Amino acid sequence: MKIEQWDTYIMNLADEHYRGIVVNKVKQQIIGKGIDGVFLDTAGDIDDYFYNQPATQEKFREAYANLLKEIKSIDSNLFLIQNWGFETIKNTSLNLIHGVLWEDFNKQVITNDKWSQNWMRYFKQQSNKIVTFTVTPDNVSKEYSFTNGFIATINPNDIYDK
Repeated sequence: MKIEQWDTYIMNLADEHYRGIVVNKVKQQIIGKGIDGVFLDTAGDIDDYFYNQPATQEKFREAYANLLKEIKSIDSNLFLIQNWGFETIKNTSLNLIHGVLWEDFNKQVITNDKWSQNWMRYFKQQSNKIVTFTVTPDNVSKEYSFTNGFIATINPNDIYDK
């Protein structure tokens, strides 16, 4: 499936051949180089692009869970950090990953946004299972992240939506 906004594709992790390529890359480029974790950058696409296709979304989540299990079977010591995909975490990957990255964690937006407040509450409740990392635009947001038990970094030049 082509994602025009980013000029990229969503790959079907249910496809054994494609999943094998990903697993081999993990073996060669992560484990083979002594790196201790994998950053699952576009896992949030499952939520973003299939929210109105529940059957397809479920298939992608199941395939994603199988990929995570396969990676863990190769090296159970690898840290797995997922980027976004909060619903996928709640429904599928919570017990398979070690952390989540919440990008654009902006206090000005989050304090007035019910969706964000609900997810903050959820991730605080799950803090014994996964670590929440945030990317914040400023020191105020960074402090807000720390106050809520999250690990923050500052990136004032977040240009994803420009």
